[in-house]
Amino acid sequence: MQTRIIFMKIGDYEDLINELPFPYSCVKMIFNNKNEVIDYEIIDKNNEFDKLIDIINKNIWIGYLKKVNVQSKNQEFELYFKELKTWYKIKISLREKDTFFVIFIDINKEKEEENKYKLLLDNSKEIIIVIQDERIIFFNYMLYKTTGFSKEELTNIKIEELVCKEDLNKNINNYNKKLDNKYIQPYQFKLRTKDKRIVWVEVSSRKIKWEGKDSILIVFTDVTRKSFYEEALRESEKKKASLIKSMNDIILVLDNNFTFIECYTPDSTSLFLSPEFFLGKNFSKINFPKAAFNVINEGLEKVKKTGIAEEVEYEIKNPRGVNWYSLHITLIDDLEESERKFLCVARDVTKLKESEEELKKERERLNNIIEGTNAGTWELNVKTKELRVDKKCAEMLGYSLEELNPEKLALWKILIHPEDSELTTKTIKKHLSGETEYYEHEYRLKHKNGDYIWILSRGKVLSWDKMQNPLFMFGTNMDITKRKVVEEKIKELSIRDPLTNIYNRRYIFDRLKEVKAKYKRHREDFSIVIIDLDYFKNINDSFGHMAGDFALQEFTKVIQRRLRSFDLLGRYGGEEFIIVMVNCVKEDALKRVETILEEIRETTFEYNGNQINFTFTAGIANSNDFDFNNIALDKLLDTADKRLYKGKELGRNRIISINEIN
Repeated sequence: MQTRIIFMKIGDYEDLINELPFPYSCVKMIFNNKNEVIDYEIIDKNNEFDKLIDIINKNIWIGYLKKVNVQSKNQEFELYFKELKTWYKIKISLREKDTFFVIFIDINKEKEEENKYKLLLDNSKEIIIVIQDERIIFFNYMLYKTTGFSKEELTNIKIEELVCKEDLNKNINNYNKKLDNKYIQPYQFKLRTKDKRIVWVEVSSRKIKWEGKDSILIVFTDVTRKSFYEEALRESEKKKASLIKSMNDIILVLDNNFTFIECYTPDSTSLFLSPEFFLGKNFSKINFPKAAFNVINEGLEKVKKTGIAEEVEYEIKNPRGVNWYSLHITLIDDLEESERKFLCVARDVTKLKESEEELKKERERLNNIIEGTNAGTWELNVKTKELRVDKKCAEMLGYSLEELNPEKLALWKILIHPEDSELTTKTIKKHLSGETEYYEHEYRLKHKNGDYIWILSRGKVLSWDKMQNPLFMFGTNMDITKRKVVEEKIKELSIRDPLTNIYNRRYIFDRLKEVKAKYKRHREDFSIVIIDLDYFKNINDSFGHMAGDFALQEFTKVIQRRLRSFDLLGRYGGEEFIIVMVNCVKEDALKRVETILEEIRETTFEYNGNQINFTFTAGIANSNDFDFNNIALDKLLDTADKRLYKGKELGRNRIISINEIN
């Protein structure tokens, strides 16, 4: 009894392509009569790609397409489109000879994110360090810029090593006594530089938690100018005046009752009143703006009461706008008069305030960028292998922050997909050893619900010990699962025959290389079968090309039912098919193909009321046909092809195996 099969129309991929959230195109290369690439044509695209058509540099694209075509290997690169102010990661994959799939992934936000920490730290005008167990474990760019020491020289040293010897007992010992307080009042000492210069700094400190341990955050402000003024005032009046006039700051000296006894300014316009107006007058009688008066008066009273220097800020309105001043108030001793005096050094910090405001806005912008990318942040203690993540990282995996912090790296690795574990570890080690400037890797992590999600992880080591061993690594994680799903769909399209949905010729040839390598390692036999439908042209001529397409699709279904799950089926070209049977001796391959041929002989296919019958001819080659050490894929394919044509010569509708050919 013959089987009847009713045709069901198969849809295409147009809707899927137009739904892609990024630009996509299918491109075909154009050659001249010398077989040189001269141009390309777009044979398929989605709506997103229309935005790029007019701004694509043809020469650049031809160059990349040539590279993919010559190497027969997928390419990936980054390109900036100035017209769109957008960075794209562009992936080119070979569909078939001279035809490529091209996708564009927007990485603009990722590019901006990479510079957040560097921007914030490098824009700080202060020296910032963190002390833990009496050693400096973190410092910013301004420390080695100010002192002249290298990063290697500064890493993990004690703060005492940076202090001039004459200040060591007076300041550091006093500092150690005050460690019981959470906040240490500002004080001054001289920093030691590599070129033996003296840098006066004012220090403010606070107890903090760093990496879960008690630490001290210290901020140094360069007050070299102010300290220099204090020393100058102890010299002769003539020398003092000449020195101070060379400075840009305003110098005011008040007696114990806050009466102005000295006033120096490089430019009288820097004061809202002339210098002569201040001399001999009490501070309370000066017509300062109320807000500025209150701030300065409070600072003077604190210094008078505690003897500790104070720094205050105030604003003065003038016809040109508003000027901001930073006023440093220090108590000094006059040994001749045995009377306390107050040294006030005022500096115009208007531009600095404007810069701080801009920096504040920039910080807010960067935080918004990070939040908008849905990226989570993490930090790794390289020595202890302790990994800390933020709330966003935890939420990606379905956990609360408390469930994941702190976490040992070994426990985190348990969440990595087994197939990704080895490469992920290698990629991190490459960065830690200095082989790569940044760490960047895509891998899968296990969600709390048991599913795996794709993660794009980026990071960089930001601190080292004296031996230049990495200490702390910081980075971000981003959920890219949706993107990877789409990429997998695109990849699947690139290796499939559009008509039959089985593998294309290029993919089969790639897999054949793997099969051969496995054969060389484990001596697992494999067979290659090449099939050609008999008199297929008659079907097209009699019933039309649509009927021919239908016959190819139905023939594919018959073969798929008879093959094992791990066998490979592909369209060789036109009405030709290829089967790769792994771990299969020649006798088993012959029996399986005979079963397929028998079913085809007994089956009548129905299309639009027409009955279609056909057969096929096949040639089989097996790995045992050749010497183990000299096996070559081109020889195997050629053998199968020759046996196929021998079958055609013998009348078609048959299978030619190894034993039937001399």
